Amino acid sequence: MILGVFAAGKEEVPRDFDSHAQLAVCAFGCKLIRRQCGTAIVTCAGGPGVLEAFAATTHLVRHHGASTVLAVGFSGRLCPAVSADRIFAVTRVRFCQDWSAYRSCNAPEGAVFEAPLTLVALARQVALQLEIPLSQASGVTTLSFIRDAATAARIAFASQADLVDMESAAVARACVRSQAHWLAIRQISDSADSAASSAYREHLGQGLSPEIGRLIVGLSDRINGPASLDFHGER
Repeated sequence: MILGVFAAGKEEVPRDFDSHAQLAVCAFGCKLIRRQCGTAIVTCAGGPGVLEAFAATTHLVRHHGASTVLAVGFSGRLCPAVSADRIFAVTRVRFCQDWSAYRSCNAPEGAVFEAPLTLVALARQVALQLEIPLSQASGVTTLSFIRDAATAARIAFASQADLVDMESAAVARACVRSQAHWLAIRQISDSADSAASSAYREHLGQGLSPEIGRLIVGLSDRINGPASLDFHGER
């Protein structure tokens, strides 16, 4: 079994991940970074976005055999109660209300994608064992970067989501279409307000938390190990 990881760009691959995961090959673009034990990462060198995420995830599943895909990266915070210091498992995600823009993803209007409960439970178990603070959240995916509070408030009201990004729903849709598992693992970069652009650039410079790299490796070890054989039989 292969655990696929979609990251929007090389800045959104956790720092020191290659030393954690002992990656055998390293290439960015719609190409594979593959680990012998069964972890794969694919990134979009041209930048994040719905269509790029959909294409890259489809590439991971159909061409490289990933049975489970994690959408890893940064998210904006829509809900003030969401702690910026935690890592989030986004288990429920949808596209923003402008459905016509997502036709190439073949997304049914109004669709909400829910991560498999077995994968959510496994992620929480691994995080607990590794003492990684992991919270659960809902997400919404938009076509553009949200950088003003009024727009963020409208999106939050319409979607009832905690976090906003530009990839997770596309990853989920590609997985559902190809009968693969999915889960989004996100870190807060900004509050989707007037300071969002500078805050996001600052977080990109720092890179994702090393804890996300540890979580990916822990999930890979469990998914590809004897103890998790039953996990892949469920959906």
